[in-house]
Amino acid sequence: MTDANGEIGGWLARQLELVESLIDDVASAGEPKPSFHDQLVSRRSKRLRSLVLLLASRAGDPGRAIEQDLVRAAATVELLHEGTLYHDDIVDLADRRRGLPTTHAVHGPAVAALAGSELLYRSAELVAMLPPASRRAYGRAGDALCRGQLRELEAIGDQGLTPRQRIRIMRDKTAGLFAFAAATGAQLGGARPTVVRRLRRFGLRFGLCYQLADDLRDLTASEGELGREPGADLADGVMTLPILLALAQGGPEARAVCNALRRPRHRDDIVEALGTLRAGRGIELAEGVLHVWAEQAVHELTATALEARHAVRELHDLMADVVRLATGTGTAFPRITTCTM
Repeated sequence: MTDANGEIGGWLARQLELVESLIDDVASAGEPKPSFHDQLVSRRSKRLRSLVLLLASRAGDPGRAIEQDLVRAAATVELLHEGTLYHDDIVDLADRRRGLPTTHAVHGPAVAALAGSELLYRSAELVAMLPPASRRAYGRAGDALCRGQLRELEAIGDQGLTPRQRIRIMRDKTAGLFAFAAATGAQLGGARPTVVRRLRRFGLRFGLCYQLADDLRDLTASEGELGREPGADLADGVMTLPILLALAQGGPEARAVCNALRRPRHRDDIVEALGTLRAGRGIELAEGVLHVWAEQAVHELTATALEARHAVRELHDLMADVVRLATGTGTAFPRITTCTM
């Protein structure tokens, strides 16, 4: 990634190295790095939330941001995210994440629970060093994340869940942390309040797109692409938006979902359901929703472009990557129309 002066790529690489170094320090805690934190320091992690935060900091005066605060905030959002993944893997009985064994699979649920909790406590320690506004936003984002995850668990196998209720879950458990990252980065970078608000809305829509893209890939991608068996949401009874939209179609799509959700669940039913869903209307409708949310996210960037020209092009390209990953195409992705960089 490069801005007009060819500087942002080098700056971003340096910041991400510092973030990774701080995360490594947290994992080791002054001792040889324990194997139960291999999942945390895996280089397969995209550090996407850190990336959004760092890029959003460019929306202000790039020379104004305090590097130490940026690195702490970027590490904080990753520790919070990764800590919840340790716990998610216990709930989901997940053996693999990013193509590698999970802490839960290698060390058992007790170790995974404690290791995940350690990361949450350490993230709170780092955020305590940030300005008050960042600390308050962190608390709200963490609370929403837990509530969203709890609502998702309550809705397991609930075929009466509405799309609106599912979107609320997505907003709380995933999108809110991206909104926190974007707004915190912009604030620490000294962006104007109007820019901070727009980037917070961008982060929220980006997060919704990211979660929906992940839900779509669970149904459409191969095991090699996912690093695990596809159809995990169906197998676990998680009522994602594509699954709900498929149910709403009735006919073969609804029957396939109902068969896959029967207890006990069989892998053959999951595989058969995936074949039906991939040829059905529900996935197509979900991809349409994805593009609408992407357009809304780009709208926030377009409105911010003249004030935040150091940040918007890279954030736009991240948004395009998410859509391309889920749909296999970027041709229909909306472009920034008023950016004069």
